[in-house]
Amino acid sequence: MRARVRHFRARVKTSHLASIKLGLRPDEAAEMLGSEQIFREMVAAGWVRPVIQRHRLTLFDRAQLSAAWARLIAGESLGEFKRSKKASENI
Repeated sequence: MRARVRHFRARVKTSHLASIKLGLRPDEAAEMLGSEQIFREMVAAGWVRPVIQRHRLTLFDRAQLSAAWARLIAGESLGEFKRSKKASENI
């Protein structure tokens, strides 16, 4: 007697994909990186720029944050940034 083999297809739930945020507010971006200071230094150095900035809404791209984190892990230094500390605090 031949055993039946069932084939299962991997299904990705669309509700899970929709729950992944692509744009992060500054406090969420700092939380993702684990440090508010590192986040502010990345913004001041120009590694990360807001993709949406209007009125009270500022959003950063998750992919840019991941790329900046990869640069940091690879050993690249944030270096001396030209923007003042006050300018980066406005974000």
